[in-house]
Amino acid sequence: MPCCGGQSRGTIHPAADDGTRRGPAPIAFVYTGKATLRVIGGATGRSYHFAYPGSRLEVHARDAPGFVSIPSLRREA
Repeated sequence: MPCCGGQSRGTIHPAADDGTRRGPAPIAFVYTGKATLRVIGGATGRSYHFAYPGSRLEVHARDAPGFVSIPSLRREA
């Protein structure tokens, strides 16, 4: 004999992603070199391509510490 009078209990579903959960904010870098530069992010493995001097890219926050050590990249405030 079922316990709850034969009625099944509802299934619990995780809350829908409403877009409010965010990761760390990206960090902008400007390329100050003379040609092009391609960097692979050490944490995420993403490829970042600075196509020309003055290029500005947003870098994942986990990759940013490695970018700071590259002389031809300047972090934007």
